Amino acid sequence: MCFVVFDHFRFQATTSGQVRLRAVMEEPFLVNACAQMRRASLAFLAHMEAASGNDAVLGTARQTLQKLGLIELAKTLAATEKPIDLGQEILRRHLRVQRVQEGKFDGGLPKGPGVRVDQIMGARRV
Repeated sequence: MCFVVFDHFRFQATTSGQVRLRAVMEEPFLVNACAQMRRASLAFLAHMEAASGNDAVLGTARQTLQKLGLIELAKTLAATEKPIDLGQEILRRHLRVQRVQEGKFDGGLPKGPGVRVDQIMGARRV
């Protein structure tokens, strides 16, 4: 779902040249996507916690998920209640160049960011 949100940012910004982040994140489609990501993250973390006592079942998988940053991402998404905050977190993660495309399962090389955030008169624009 993070990809859906990011692709929607990119689509809106490409269509208009720039967009206000708050306006994009208030679209009902993205409000719903954010709620779904939060619920899925909470469920994922609950499953991880339930399996935490059995390293034979989850040991290697947990290490891989930790290395890819997916557990950290789930914790962040689970704690993020407002769509605008979730949108800012997705962009923040994308714009850390060393983390762009981190966790690609095909081992691809990181690329430069395709979206940037400008601070214009107190409003964040994508």
